[in-house]
Parts: sequence; structure tokens; C-alpha cells
Amino acid sequence: MEEQIILITNDDGIGSAGINALTAAAQDFGHVFVVAPTSQQSGRSHAITSNGIITVVDCLEARRATYYAVNGTPVDCVKIALHELMPCKPTLVLSGINHGSNSSVSIHYSATVGAAREAAIHNIKSIAFSLNSNDLDEPIEHAQQIAHDIIEQIINQPHTPFSYYNVNIPTGEPRGVKSARPAHGKWQEQFTPKPNKPNEYVLTGQFVDFEPDAPDTDEFLLRENFATITELNVYNF
Repeated sequence: MEEQIILITNDDGIGSAGINALTAAAQDFGHVFVVAPTSQQSGRSHAITSNGIITVVDCLEARRATYYAVNGTPVDCVKIALHELMPCKPTLVLSGINHGSNSSVSIHYSATVGAAREAAIHNIKSIAFSLNSNDLDEPIEHAQQIAHDIIEQIINQPHTPFSYYNVNIPTGEPRGVKSARPAHGKWQEQFTPKPNKPNEYVLTGQFVDFEPDAPDTDEFLLRENFATITELNVYNF
């Protein structure tokens, strides 16, 4: 049986704890190519570098893994990996593990999910993983185990054309993993001027769940301490 080839990227940067955890989880299933941004790319959604130069700035070989750092977005990383850096089409593309959940409408803003979506455009099975905490010191071992278990479940499953998965993991040991749909909601945004700099603003806000009692949504199940998995499709708008 041929060894599985897995591509991993993220939006937190190539040196993040989340990508290290996801790489460790994936190495049990095949050779891993890590192609990730050199710097933080959160909130870039499906952004690409269309009128600039993309530079591959690093390359490292390690146990069952090859690393490249790219001065672009997560979607740039997937594109250049597929077209230039990898010897063949990967079996699976993984993105994350992101610090900060990507549930409900955050799916549309997320560069973690954007990378998985890009793989789906190429009809490659893909999964985005996010941890429901923005604290970079939040323990990630349980998220690594959840990622390992979901990879094991999905890697050999039949693939629905142009589909991809979005996984959100609660903090602490989860009660299990449940399928979920994205909750209906929005970010209530606020732009706060910086002191003594009236032309500079900081975007803040809070998420408003329009259906907080709907038990089949990702937001509800995360609050109930379940990890959630949502199947999405490039052509379902």
C-alpha cells in the first residue's frame, strides 16, 4: 500500500503550537508536507497574493515531514504546495490547529477554513481544525488527540466531491464529537479609536447567536463541551 501524502498549513504561522500538534497527529498516517505562512494571517479568509511576489523562505526535513515557510496567505500556501512544492497530489489537506473557534459566520472570515476550502476547490479531501480559545497558552494536547481521531476516521472514507470539513474543539476534555450545522448569528462589531490617534481604529466586538437554544448548531454544542464537525461544500452558497 502506498504511503499517504498529507499537506498541512495554518493561519497562525509555521512556528505555532497548533501546527506542531497537527503535524504530530498526522505523522501516524503518512509523510507530511508542512507549507505555512511566515507570519500571522488570521481573518484573511480566502485571500491570495495576486499582484505580489510569493517567496518560499525555508525548507527543512524531519522525521516523516518536510517543512516550507511561505511569505503569503494560507491559501497561497496551499496553491504553491500543490503546484510547485509537493511531488504529487496529497491524499488529505489539513489546516490548523487554530487558536480561536471558527464556528457560525466566522467560517467566512477564517483563513484556517479558507485553506481547507482551497483544497476542496481542487477536489482534495480537507479538514480545518480550531480550538475554542484565543489564549496561546491554552493546553492543546486534547485537541491534538481529537484531530488524530478525526483524521483516522476520514482519511480512508469516500470523498464527496468538492466537500471539506470544519472542526471546532472546546477547551478541556470534550464530551465527544458531534456533527453540527453552523449557527445563525453575526458579529456585533465596534471600531474603537486609538487614544490621541483619531484616524486609527481597533476592531472589537462580540458574537451574537440568533438561535442559542438550537441543539444541532456548532455554537450550542461547543457550549455543551462537545467538539463539532461540519461538512461544507465549495458550491453550496
